Amino acid sequence: MKNQDFKKEITQQIIKLMQDNGSNWIKSWAGDTNINLQMPINTTTGNYYQGINVLKLWFAEKSTNEWATYKQWQDKDKQVKKGEKGTSILRFIQIIKDGENAENGVIPIMKSFTVFNADQLKGHQPNKNTGKGEKFNHQAADYFIANTKALIKHGGESAYYSTTGDYINMPEMQDFIDTRDATAEQSYYGVLLHELTHWTKHVKRLDRKKSKKRLCV
Repeated sequence: MKNQDFKKEITQQIIKLMQDNGSNWIKSWAGDTNINLQMPINTTTGNYYQGINVLKLWFAEKSTNEWATYKQWQDKDKQVKKGEKGTSILRFIQIIKDGENAENGVIPIMKSFTVFNADQLKGHQPNKNTGKGEKFNHQAADYFIANTKALIKHGGESAYYSTTGDYINMPEMQDFIDTRDATAEQSYYGVLLHELTHWTKHVKRLDRKKSKKRLCV
């Protein structure tokens, strides 16, 4: 998959989610969220997937957070079921320069890979306990959030990102409640990760200039 095609696909998926669910959004400390925030992990390397790949694998809506390439599953003596469609992700690879014109050592190149979830394997029994009753892996979410190095404050009744102060404000976790589709803990992390998407727009990061508002709720 070409890089532009990958970006187009992920953009279309986000727009569809907004169109399908945007009008049903309710303030999460009195509302709901049904996103499974368990971080996707590669079963061979033990590394968590990062960046846009996290969204891509979440959108695949599989029953586990375990992923690997076709060959990686084969190396584990496991077989992807016939007819299963893989999920494309991106990875940066560094190409070492050589020759007389070599400068700066390496060239970063973005390459597409296809991975399969554990529930696409022969003989796999998926966990059917999904949604509110599912055990929430908050350690993985904490690890992801801490690595962003975002300044996160708690207090008050509003969740927002302040462009001028470059910080995220969140209600206290105890202010969140259980809902039909999510526990209070799941709702808290769902809102915090939402605000982190606004946090990425700062000039020091992605420098998105479309919004001139001070607060992004």
